[in-house]
Amino acid sequence: MNNEELLNRYQELNSSYRRKLIFHFGGDKGAGFYSEFNSLLLAVLFALHYKLQFVLYSKDCHFSFNNGWNEFFEDFCPTYKNDIIGRCIGRTYLRPGNRRLQLYKLFSNNLIENDIYSLCRSSFFEHEFFNIPELGIKGDIKTALKILIPIIYRFNKNYQTLINQFVNELSLPSNYITMHIRGGDKSRERKLIDPDFYLMKAEQLSECRNAFVFTDDYRLFKRLQQNHPNWQMFTSTSPDENGHDSNTYLKQSEEIIRRNFVELFASVEIASSSDLFIGTYSSNIGLFIGIMNENMIGVDFDNWLII
Repeated sequence: MNNEELLNRYQELNSSYRRKLIFHFGGDKGAGFYSEFNSLLLAVLFALHYKLQFVLYSKDCHFSFNNGWNEFFEDFCPTYKNDIIGRCIGRTYLRPGNRRLQLYKLFSNNLIENDIYSLCRSSFFEHEFFNIPELGIKGDIKTALKILIPIIYRFNKNYQTLINQFVNELSLPSNYITMHIRGGDKSRERKLIDPDFYLMKAEQLSECRNAFVFTDDYRLFKRLQQNHPNWQMFTSTSPDENGHDSNTYLKQSEEIIRRNFVELFASVEIASSSDLFIGTYSSNIGLFIGIMNENMIGVDFDNWLII
């Protein structure tokens, strides 16, 4: 079935469930975009699996500018409009002393993101078998999520136009490898992998010598260019980008933030369409692209995973 029919079937199925699962998108101020999006994607699957109506709250989404989910995407599910409760939902508010949510739970049998967040990232859920015939879902979690992505991940016309323009201006060859090389504040979480290791992996696995370097640090791109002159390399990263810092990037102007999101979304689209994607399964971008692109190799783990 085409994507429009898939969306219609999802919306009909979702509205048929009485008990709700309310999810707060963009509520964790310290989380990156794909961290939030992957959590939402898993929660949508959880709701379908357990026959819950998925409802979205995003009014205070810290990625957008008072536009919530619609800053980037088209609607796919009902909107939750109670700000008093909506703002308290989410992994930021998992602490047991959240009195607003305690009162809400006392008078409602609906589930909220807090109830299911850990379950969605559990090994139990990862190894479930999913059978949702209305959407053509029959298989493991990765199979199910791949079918859900075109229902949820639908950019609005403004962003889709900007993304298309960005991709076209890069003039990539028809065949290329993508390498997602993490820099910036990710060094606080774990030791970063040497960029040359990605090239070594690529040369072992493919004869292609065209590479899209997906990174937040232009210095890494320049280093690879200098060390590997036999490769033709492309990047969407500008020379003034020297590593993403989640503590400062949202303090920039709206124009710069929006441009950065276009760059991010375009890079993910490029990576998803590449002949081979080399990245980290432990990153949220790697988790997402690993669903979209079957030809992914991890430099940290051997297999795709959700935890």
